[in-house]
Amino acid sequence: MKRSHALVLIAAIASAAIPASAQERWGSIVFSQESGGSYAWGMAWSYGSHSSARSRAINECRRRGGSNCFEIGWFHDACGALAIGDNNGYGSGWGTSTDIAKSYAIQSCRNAGNRNCRVAISRCAR
Repeated sequence: MKRSHALVLIAAIASAAIPASAQERWGSIVFSQESGGSYAWGMAWSYGSHSSARSRAINECRRRGGSNCFEIGWFHDACGALAIGDNNGYGSGWGTSTDIAKSYAIQSCRNAGNRNCRVAISRCAR
């Protein structure tokens, strides 16, 4: 067997031996404040890289009508949440569980001076 073929075989065996739980998982939260108090958002979770999660979340935000979609939070092997308040205010948070992520998102939204903050979505990247 040629050396290059042996290295490819070894790499293939090694990558197959990594359990799914050992693979990194990323999530991204994207938001767009629109005129007139409206908004759009996107969220992606369980992606293999931060950049791919962010791209997916931006696409989701644009699909929902966002014209100025930007990342407001990301999470890695954890959970993330988005809270939305009055007049298109927002907050994001992350934690080891959805309850923790939601709590931080609500707190972040309120700390930014927003009223009536409520969780729009919460997901885990695992």
